[in-house]
Amino acid sequence: MSMMSKAVHSCAVSSKKAGGSFATQQNRRFDTTGLLRFARKLGELRASVGEIAPWVIHAYAQYCIAQGKTAGTLANIFSAVRVTSRHAGRDIDHVCNNTELQLARRVRRGAKRAMNPMEIDQLIERAKRIDQGLTHMISL
Repeated sequence: MSMMSKAVHSCAVSSKKAGGSFATQQNRRFDTTGLLRFARKLGELRASVGEIAPWVIHAYAQYCIAQGKTAGTLANIFSAVRVTSRHAGRDIDHVCNNTELQLARRVRRGAKRAMNPMEIDQLIERAKRIDQGLTHMISL
């Protein structure tokens, strides 16, 4: 097995040990695989996610921020990294927490709420300036 295959397999085993639904385990594996690919680019890939140096995780955090990933996505990625690393035998919570990684907190204010009548009117006005068909679709 190649080093990358061993690392991905180690992530899968650690994710399964951590528990959760199949979808949760799969999401953890996908999120952690990004870190493994990044470590491979740097030449710092190890056979287990628990063996990856903290500076690589910090560099990956800055890389993800530079890509423009949202605060919620970043929180999910690095939570998955911490969980898989913990179940691989290395607790990195104190070294690679969100504060240490300089990750912004997600803002949930206003998420998934209904638009008020004034906001709907503003949306329809903007749509009128773009296209009449768009206006009709929004008003439906």
